[in-house]
Amino acid sequence: MNWIAHIIRMPDDNVVKKVLKFQVRGIRKHRIPRLRWADSLESDFGIIDDKTWRTKMNEKSLWRKLGRKALAHEG
Repeated sequence: MNWIAHIIRMPDDNVVKKVLKFQVRGIRKHRIPRLRWADSLESDFGIIDDKTWRTKMNEKSLWRKLGRKALAHEG
């Protein structure tokens, strides 16, 4: 989780950030849509009921609290 916060705080022209935001096209076998790592994060943060995780990345103290909440979550 610390790595995603580091990437989001990078400038928009950074290659790593561009790769993170890249939209995968096409479908895989069995008609399952392709997912990005960012899509998985959206799902994971949805499980712990936090829709504001992107804004918390800029506040390191809030981000740490969110990280502790995610680590405490079972599942």
